[in-house]
Amino acid sequence: MAPLALELANWGVSDPAQLSWLTPPPAASFAQGQELLQRLGALDAQGRVTETGRAMADFPVHPRLARMLLLADKENRHTALDLAALLSEPDILSRNDSADLEDRLSCLHRFRTQGRAAVHALGGQLGTCARVEQSARQLASLLKGKFVQRGRHLSVGGLLTLAWPDRVALRRSHGSYKLVSGRGGLLRPHDPLAASQWLVVPSLDAGRQDGRIFLAAQLDQAEMEVLFQDELAEQDEVLWDSKAERVLSRRVIRLDQFGQLLVSERPLANPDPTAVQEALLSGIRELGIETLPWSAKARQFQTRLLCLRAWQPSADWPDLSDVTLLAELEEWLFPYLSGIRTIKGCAALNLEQILRSRLDFHKQQRVEKDAPTHIQVPSGSRIRLEYRPGEAPVLAVRLQEVFGLAETPAVCQGRVPVVLHLLSPARRPVQITQDLRGFWQSSYFAVRKEMKGRYPKHHWPEEPWSAEATA
Repeated sequence: MAPLALELANWGVSDPAQLSWLTPPPAASFAQGQELLQRLGALDAQGRVTETGRAMADFPVHPRLARMLLLADKENRHTALDLAALLSEPDILSRNDSADLEDRLSCLHRFRTQGRAAVHALGGQLGTCARVEQSARQLASLLKGKFVQRGRHLSVGGLLTLAWPDRVALRRSHGSYKLVSGRGGLLRPHDPLAASQWLVVPSLDAGRQDGRIFLAAQLDQAEMEVLFQDELAEQDEVLWDSKAERVLSRRVIRLDQFGQLLVSERPLANPDPTAVQEALLSGIRELGIETLPWSAKARQFQTRLLCLRAWQPSADWPDLSDVTLLAELEEWLFPYLSGIRTIKGCAALNLEQILRSRLDFHKQQRVEKDAPTHIQVPSGSRIRLEYRPGEAPVLAVRLQEVFGLAETPAVCQGRVPVVLHLLSPARRPVQITQDLRGFWQSSYFAVRKEMKGRYPKHHWPEEPWSAEATA
């Protein structure tokens, strides 16, 4: 819609609704055309035609090509005319092994200087070459007397950038490009242009997100930086690199309003420490809470707190569940990430101590009292308790070590009896119970009979509640 939008603006009409139409132009497409004309300098911010726009409207070519013709300096003018003519006609090469417009210019030059045989040797179309030649002459006559700007000499890619500033493209991989507009473009893998870092793409398939590139030209980065000097943005970036699992800090120059094309980058020697910590938190959040260096002690402390939170709902114990810890990383982990930039660097974190620091001294003492890590049994051994969220803790202890113990041990100020896993000498469970007294009075005698047959050298008293415990 850009040619129509320019023609209307030249009449003084910025809104097509002011006119009567058999078929009104689509509003979105018309707005895109106006946006392009503003970028080309043909319309001002209010949609009114500029002097450049009036001059562009005098040419029977697309406004893009008209801009290129008007802005090309004296040394570039003949090349600009040829490019405008080439892009206004069908492709002059029947064998389009390459999308390079330089090949088309070369074919046109041979048509003018060497004749039919030379054109055929390149796979050129004689009839199309003649039409391109005629078109170039017509445009040259229209261009006579127009102002010729004084500027630097531009390459073919530089000239095309004047017409297609939104089609400058940066290579993503061999033959794959990302355009300033955000679209992707693909060259055939064997195309000589496929290794170029920067391209200008006047013609590509419009039907897909990554369209096939039909015509393009190489653009030197230094020339690109001069042409886009007002649109290049330099900024410092501190971000999470998912692939390397580390914080990346760099000073970058990007092109386009969306910041999608990375022109250059260099490492930042002294990035903002807070930004580094925030980026690392983003990485931890992406990888999950389990990526932190959880020791068995840290997990057990976490579980003990979760148990106390369930057993003592009015005690205001903090929620240390994985879900909450991940949601509140800034609150509890952020201060400890100073100087760390990688997931591997997090290995030095002591999660048990970090989680403990969420409690004041009084509550830390209460944890040890109400959810102890060990219980001392009659044999004198201190046996570790295994805590599980939502369940009573488990005390796995050999049967001989609890002789003489009448009542089941309990935690949480005696309110939560532990689950006793009473073990054989081979440390295999022979009974699981929360009622030790009942076990001594009933099931013990059947267990005693079986164990005495298997382990005759061990002590299996008839009265376990009064026998001496041994380790």
